[in-house]
Amino acid sequence: MAAARAADLDRRIREEAGVPEAALMENAAAGMEAVLVSRGLAGGTVTALVGKGNNGGDALAVLRRLAFRSAGGRRDGLSAVLSSGEPGGLAGQQLKAARACGTRVLSWDREEPACRELLARSSLILDGIAGTGLSGPLRPREAALAEAAGSCGAVVAAVDVPSGCGDGIPPGSPVLRADLTLCVEPYKVCLFRPKARPFAGEIVPVSGVFPRDSGEESPIRLLEPGDLADLVPPLRPEAHKYQRGHCLVFAGEVGTSGAAVLAARGATAGGAGLVTLHVRPDIWQAAASSLAGELVRPLPPDPADLDLGRARAVVAGPGWGRDGIAAAVLRRLWDSPLPLVLDADALTLLRDLDLPARVYPLVLTPHPGEAERLFGRPAADFLRSPEETLPDLCRRWGAVVVLKTPVTWIASPDGRFAVHDGMDGSLAVGGSGDVLAGLCGALLARGLGPFEAARAAVLAHGLAGTEARKALGHYGAEALPGFAAKVLGGIHGQ
Repeated sequence: MAAARAADLDRRIREEAGVPEAALMENAAAGMEAVLVSRGLAGGTVTALVGKGNNGGDALAVLRRLAFRSAGGRRDGLSAVLSSGEPGGLAGQQLKAARACGTRVLSWDREEPACRELLARSSLILDGIAGTGLSGPLRPREAALAEAAGSCGAVVAAVDVPSGCGDGIPPGSPVLRADLTLCVEPYKVCLFRPKARPFAGEIVPVSGVFPRDSGEESPIRLLEPGDLADLVPPLRPEAHKYQRGHCLVFAGEVGTSGAAVLAARGATAGGAGLVTLHVRPDIWQAAASSLAGELVRPLPPDPADLDLGRARAVVAGPGWGRDGIAAAVLRRLWDSPLPLVLDADALTLLRDLDLPARVYPLVLTPHPGEAERLFGRPAADFLRSPEETLPDLCRRWGAVVVLKTPVTWIASPDGRFAVHDGMDGSLAVGGSGDVLAGLCGALLARGLGPFEAARAAVLAHGLAGTEARKALGHYGAEALPGFAAKVLGGIHGQ
């Protein structure tokens, strides 16, 4: 949810549903308190950083609730640091209540040395300096407080969003890095933007603040492991290989046969009944000797001689090269009705050939640098605001776009978004994207639509990485197909 929509939801619930603002704040504080208690973070020295907005009020309300967890009300170990003077309104009322419960209150402007000493002794810091309503960078004094809090060694729990994270914040502005973010549902979009995501730490949803029938949902759909069973149908016991789908893979040239092999293995792991890998004649023998169940064919001199036959989907691009042969094959594939996944070199060719929007199913799987080359906008724009940049890319080619970053965004031409909050550095290994392209191609061959296939492939790929890391520690991309096959093959108890 963007900042404007969050503010509008808050207004509607207060004005139309008659829920007092104080009740919403209390709901939020209760949910945040429950998270902190469940994780053993509510004891020790807890310090709230308090701005003048409602995030500061939320943090103070949490302090007050913590004070009353012990018999007679807790009177020690709870403190508040005011970032820019005393707040007014509801946050001011919470400050008065916190003081009445024995909370020590310090001013960053007037008592900076004492505040720094307090931060150094704190076990938990509640970050309530600024929320989604922030319209520009943190002011210098707030930024200094955020820097001091972030470097003191305490666990930092952000209230709703880390201070400095929001819509329209200039690149490079200071943000207080949190260990966990207590996000009031619906989820805030800014938390999952690739550029901002590392500052949020673990994102923990706080539910029950707004009524369930408020009619407001986050514009992004977070992928969960349980989604796979809904996205991928079970294999029918009587199915033969062509009913499971024939996936063609066009990949590899001299020096990059490994990419072709990984994409083909990814397609097999995705459940395609038959996988045919088309490679340059120079590497046919190397690729064929590395595969068993997959067929390997040398590319014919004339793309018109390609037998697309009983194929159900195509993957093109991993390690493919960008010469005239690849360009001619891509044109042939573009004009065919087969669902198509384009990755790596095929994305550069797509830009160079200036092809029209495709009328048949298409999935593009760029990383930010490839997205920049493909569409001409800086990679930083895709990292900073994918919800704004990806729709243009989708419409230009009529494609579902998978933006590969530690938090992967999937966008559809009809305006839908899905996000896989993977944040798993073990997947950052050469060949990982080749396996993902193969998985997506196989799921298209099995009959899934492009948005469904992309979501299922990204989710299976991420879960495979998690399983590989647990089993192997550091691993190469060649390990991913086996774990992806296990993930996908086990979702229906098969």
